[in-house]
Amino acid sequence: TSQQPLDLAPGVALGPFRLGPLLFNVLNHVREYRDTYPHANLAWDEQNPLSSPVYLSLTTPPLHLTFSSPAQRLSRIQVTGPNPGSHVAYRQQRLQSGGADNNDDEEDEEEREDVVKRIRTILGPTFGSSKAPTVKGTTEEEEEEEENMFCYPGVAFGVQKTRSGSTRLKRIVLTPLPISKGIPIDQAWRQHPQTIDDGLDSLAVAHGDLHRAEIELDPDNLSEKPRVTLRFHSPPHQDGPVVVVVLEIGETTSEDILCELGSAIRTFWKQDDRLAIHTA
Repeated sequence: TSQQPLDLAPGVALGPFRLGPLLFNVLNHVREYRDTYPHANLAWDEQNPLSSPVYLSLTTPPLHLTFSSPAQRLSRIQVTGPNPGSHVAYRQQRLQSGGADNNDDEEDEEEREDVVKRIRTILGPTFGSSKAPTVKGTTEEEEEEEENMFCYPGVAFGVQKTRSGSTRLKRIVLTPLPISKGIPIDQAWRQHPQTIDDGLDSLAVAHGDLHRAEIELDPDNLSEKPRVTLRFHSPPHQDGPVVVVVLEIGETTSEDILCELGSAIRTFWKQDDRLAIHTA
């Protein structure tokens, strides 16, 4: 049986993956549905871990998720694989039929020739197109392939034209809306995650996430108890005070924290081996 396609909401979400959530929340979702996502790989630049994006790759379906730094919010979703459109549906219409492994029958070749026509039929006329940088391949045929990005607000489709004249869908790229000022729609897919990090902070999906933590210490006044002030994201365009939680060392109880923040999503503990002597 073929896997159910992911519903495409341009500029917003692809299936359960919404643009804007924190890396921590996305990893919790992947852990919760391990049967759906059996293989996952997390990567980042070890030389510059604070300033470089974090990449999460899934094999089933073939997704590449990019998290911007330093906020580590999901800023880009890319679908790859032999037939990326077979994993995506828009308004209940799958962009490509399944059968990614059938590469030698004429039906597959006909579908490849109509990939641009099918995309335009389902999503409407494109808002423009741009060429992607050419990547040198290992064979002569790969080197001559050229990728055009057919763009809509919030989503772009990378289509390659082969030497035989046919076309194939290479990738689908989802980026947040609204697009940054001064950037044309047909160039939005090129945006570096760092340039759209500020826009992600204003998304409604960020509501309830921690925005800033302030630790207050007064070394000159030891009688003043240290405290931590937590400020959380509020829904955009909402009038009213920002949600603030203050935790005072020596005053705030665990019950207070539970009432203010709710129960923990994940808990961690470490066994104290020093107590093992009492069970021997």
